[in-house]
Amino acid sequence: MPPTDTSCAKCANALPDTHHKIAVQAQGIAFDLDGDAFDPHPKLHPSTARALASFCSRACCKEALPKNLAEAGLSPHWAKNRITTGPVQPCAACSKPVILSGPHLAWVMGKVTTTMLAWDGTFEWLDIVLVLCQGCNTGMQAKQRIEERAQV
Repeated sequence: MPPTDTSCAKCANALPDTHHKIAVQAQGIAFDLDGDAFDPHPKLHPSTARALASFCSRACCKEALPKNLAEAGLSPHWAKNRITTGPVQPCAACSKPVILSGPHLAWVMGKVTTTMLAWDGTFEWLDIVLVLCQGCNTGMQAKQRIEERAQV
């Protein structure tokens, strides 16, 4: 049975109120300087998030991530990546530097709690899997629009 909006994209079990999502999120990260060192607790400032898939458990989410990355034209090897430091990370598509304090796009995997499946884009916790530079983000969006038009 294929997944629905109320079932896990991996195993098709019903989604509990607390479940996991893979999403693409527009964000910036504030790295506050304390003297000569970075604040060990940077602050994430998400602006928008678009869910790509929902899962009943973290295990299903982690197992499905490589396939989701590959379907988006990204290397499935990024599935094992977690961004834990900054302020500069390589773009997952072209390796150009992405300055995390500026606006950028990130693939995230995290836990959400919803009521009546309404998701406001807020995660209880998340892992930042990868980031994309503006050029690659624009290219991927254009490719997606072309593919969507071809399906109509």
